[in-house]
Amino acid sequence: MSFQLVDQITCIRPGERAEGIHRPSFPTEVLPLGLLVEAVGQLASWTAMPQLKFDYRPVAASAGLVEVFRVPRAGMPIEIEVKVTSIRHQAISYQGSANCDGEVCLTLQRAIGPLLPIEEFDDKARIENLYELLCGAGIPPRPPVVPEDYEPEITCQPVIAGEGFSASFRLPSESAIYADHFPRQPVFPATLLLQTQIDATRRAYAAHADGSLPEIIKVSGVKIRAFSGPGEELDFRVKELDGADGELAFRLETWRGDTRVSAASLYLRK
Repeated sequence: MSFQLVDQITCIRPGERAEGIHRPSFPTEVLPLGLLVEAVGQLASWTAMPQLKFDYRPVAASAGLVEVFRVPRAGMPIEIEVKVTSIRHQAISYQGSANCDGEVCLTLQRAIGPLLPIEEFDDKARIENLYELLCGAGIPPRPPVVPEDYEPEITCQPVIAGEGFSASFRLPSESAIYADHFPRQPVFPATLLLQTQIDATRRAYAAHADGSLPEIIKVSGVKIRAFSGPGEELDFRVKELDGADGELAFRLETWRGDTRVSAASLYLRK
């Protein structure tokens, strides 16, 4: 199992831009929104790290806008493109997209990743070797990126019409996810945390007669303010907002006690 979502880097100009690919592990695999964003962010990291001599790595912090156009076809490769717009001493800025079968699935705009010393999270030599492998033959097929031992322990309160709902969420104490994210400092992926909250919101506001969930239109103003680690208990707060015609709009926040971990705005199609 691996949480490395970029299986091969097919084209790269370090510090500027790159193209890569994610190959599904099995024919029914469909990457959800959060992991598509994760794949774009990972490719941005691989684009920046060689320029930084692998002394620093970007970590997720914010995204101005994620627009969703379609769900990838099950089992189809995902093509990823990234453009790094700036690399400064403290952070990188980038934008990118994930595409499937020749069509855009999502675009990511105005993303920022603070730069942290790589040795705090991983072994520098391991990362350099993995980069060489990705730029060559790529990573061989391996089990699903989200393992079977990942079972979100989430407890939702009833929706209050016109207001929203709250929920509690316990992160897994042990998971194969932490082996990649990260070996020296286990961190629960912020993108997977966002996906868990989006899933809970879609289920809470499902009103389709056929049981299908509302489609995601976009996510904006994503801000990650703190790391979350194994076994931590978090609170989700979902507040209803005024949306445009045909839309449901929400403010999503994640809290650990008095510390706000993350925030974003979610827009669903009614």
